[in-house]
Amino acid sequence: SSRDSKRQIIVQAIGEIGPPARAALPELLDQLTDESIRLASLAAIARVASDNVKLRGDLQSGTDSQFGKNLEVTRSTAVSSIAAAGIDWLPLLIEKLRSPESFVRTFAANGIERMGTRANSAIPALVSALREESSVIAVAHAIARMANDPGFSFSPRRRLQVLSANPERERALREAAQSMGRLGPEVMPFLMSGLNDESPTVRAFAAHSLGAIGAAANSAVPALIAGLRDERVAPAFMEGLRDIGPAAAAKLLDAVRSGDPESKKAIFAALADLGKGAAFALPALIEGLRDSDSDTRNAAMEAIVLIGGDAVPMLISALGDSRCREWAALSLHLIGPWSAPAVPALTDLLLDDDYRIVGHAAEALRAIGSAAETAVDAMCKRLDDSDPLVRRRALFALGALRGLAKGAVARIEAALKDPDGNVRKFAHDALYNIQQDR
Repeated sequence: SSRDSKRQIIVQAIGEIGPPARAALPELLDQLTDESIRLASLAAIARVASDNVKLRGDLQSGTDSQFGKNLEVTRSTAVSSIAAAGIDWLPLLIEKLRSPESFVRTFAANGIERMGTRANSAIPALVSALREESSVIAVAHAIARMANDPGFSFSPRRRLQVLSANPERERALREAAQSMGRLGPEVMPFLMSGLNDESPTVRAFAAHSLGAIGAAANSAVPALIAGLRDERVAPAFMEGLRDIGPAAAAKLLDAVRSGDPESKKAIFAALADLGKGAAFALPALIEGLRDSDSDTRNAAMEAIVLIGGDAVPMLISALGDSRCREWAALSLHLIGPWSAPAVPALTDLLLDDDYRIVGHAAEALRAIGSAAETAVDAMCKRLDDSDPLVRRRALFALGALRGLAKGAVARIEAALKDPDGNVRKFAHDALYNIQQDR
């Protein structure tokens, strides 16, 4: 339209004036919201902001064939120019972080990032700007750059606000959180307020940042545990707890011992999301196996199984606890071959007077595979015991081992001639189970 043409002519004229027209930079940045003159506005910003005489001459003469024609090239040049113009322009860029236009917010964040750590007073505004999903990556990168200055004096004025992030945004936010954490306990009040923010991603960002602070953030542990009920942020909160360290693990154990079923299940679900990374909280998870509520036990067991082999030593200890040995054996079964160190303890359970326990122990040994064949030899030796009850239990165990006990068939067949009728019946059942598994 003629109106757009006139605006473009005005913008270009301002650009030709160069640095003397810097008072017009706020207006030029406002024009970035209009796609029809965005390219011309970027070119004008680059020319007006630049103090580099050679660069300014090149821009005026169009030495760079892409400048003023290619949007990304022109945008990058404008960002570099305004960043080089000096810290005096930082308030303007901070103001533009609140623009409703994604392009403008991203431009402002890029400019602040290019200014480096001298612009680190912009961190509160940058964190606030994370509320807008479409510019999260650029803003997070700027935070990461700003927070790397060890001499930074933190004085936040705004609350944390962020919307949900896709995986790429999550990576950028994690990098920013790591940098924020390096600022240390000084930023904890700011981050603690973020844990209660209405936005899920800001809560996740605050939790990751607190975790990056480490053990010095242990006063945040109760708030992080309380936030685990919200499944949208629970994984991030649990990662924060993990990174804080032993103090968090101890508090999680206390929470499992004293919490209500829903709280405990929320803790275990968040730990399951960490997979192997949940090993730090194994004492709390083992405590969960002792719970009277089956859903709670199952949630704890799922997290333990996802930890894998690193959980085996504590599960071996748990086999000696009558309150949880059944679930410990079942966990070892689900972990499979990585449970091989548990073979001696599981073998001892094969003679338990609770056939349910025997069944779980046998299932675990079968899942372990060839490394568990010593259990078969141990049961065969028990077939010579003078007590018929022991012989019956050994035969039941061999039958429960199914295909793993196929090498014991001859010994079991001999038991078919045992003088005790019940022993003969158990021998018959064991043979049947082994043959069914072939």
